[in-house]
Amino acid sequence: MLGFGALSQQPFSTQSGETFTAPPPPSGITVVQSATASTTGYVTSSTITPASAVTAGNFLLLWISTNAAAANNVTGVTDTNSNTWVKVSSDRQGGRTGDWWYVQSAAVGTPTITITSTNFITRAIVLRELSGVATTLPIDVFAYSLVSGSTTPTTTATTTNANDLIVGAAGIDNSTTVYTLGAGYSNLSQANGGDFLSGAMESKLVTSTGLQTANFTINSAQGGIMGLIAIKEAGAAAPPPATGTTGQIKYYNGTAFVAKPVKVWNGTAWVTKPVKSWNGTNWV
Repeated sequence: MLGFGALSQQPFSTQSGETFTAPPPPSGITVVQSATASTTGYVTSSTITPASAVTAGNFLLLWISTNAAAANNVTGVTDTNSNTWVKVSSDRQGGRTGDWWYVQSAAVGTPTITITSTNFITRAIVLRELSGVATTLPIDVFAYSLVSGSTTPTTTATTTNANDLIVGAAGIDNSTTVYTLGAGYSNLSQANGGDFLSGAMESKLVTSTGLQTANFTINSAQGGIMGLIAIKEAGAAAPPPATGTTGQIKYYNGTAFVAKPVKVWNGTAWVTKPVKSWNGTNWV
C-alpha cells in the first residue's frame, strides 16, 4: 500500500475521525533578483554584482552575449564568494555568441562575479538568482538560434521534464535595443549601454513537457543570437514506502507509518475512494 496517502492536497479524515494532510507539491521556481552589466570598449575581463546579498543555497544563472569571432571565447567565471561556476554551453550565431553558466548552490553574500575571455570583446551580461531549483542535474534542455534582420528574435526547444522554468535570452547588435516580453513570459531584464551589443532575459514556469518557444519583440530589425534554457524545479521529498493490509492504508505521521481505514467521509457517508500519494513529482 502507499504511504502518506491522500485524495487531494486538502486535509481529510479517516473513519476513526483522525485528520491528516498530504504534503503539497513543489511551489515552483522563484526569481529572487536580477542584475545586468555591459562593457564599453573591448576587454578581456568584466564584472557583474547583484544588488542584494544572495541567499545561501540559491541557484545563480548567467547569460553572457559577446561579439567574439568564435564560440567558447569566455574561458572562465569566478566570484569573490568562492562559488563554483559550471558552464552549460556556448554557441555563435550571426557574429554574436551566447554562453550559459550557473552556480548550483550559492554561498551567502554579495559576490563580485568576474568573466574572463581569451580575446578583447564587448559583452552584455544578465545575472539571475533563483530559488526552488532541482539540487541535482538542474538543466533540462537548451537551444540557440540565429537572429537575422528580425524584430522577433526566437528560438525553440522540446523539454523532457514537466516542471521547468523556461528562460529566454538574447544578444542583439544594437546597444540601445528596447525589448518586449514574449507571450506568457515575465521578469524582463535588459543589459544596454555597451558597444554595439545589448542583452535581455525573460522567464516563465511550465508544468508539462513539449515544445517551448522563447522570443522577444524588439524596436528595430537587428541581427544577433537568441538562447533558451530550461531549468528543473525541485521536487517535494516523499516519505519511504509503506505496506498495509487489505482495506487499510498507512500514512506517515512524521514519526512512523500508522495504519488507517481506506474509507473517507464525503459529507454524507463513509465511502471507499482511491488513494493517491505524492511521489516527489506527481500524484499517483
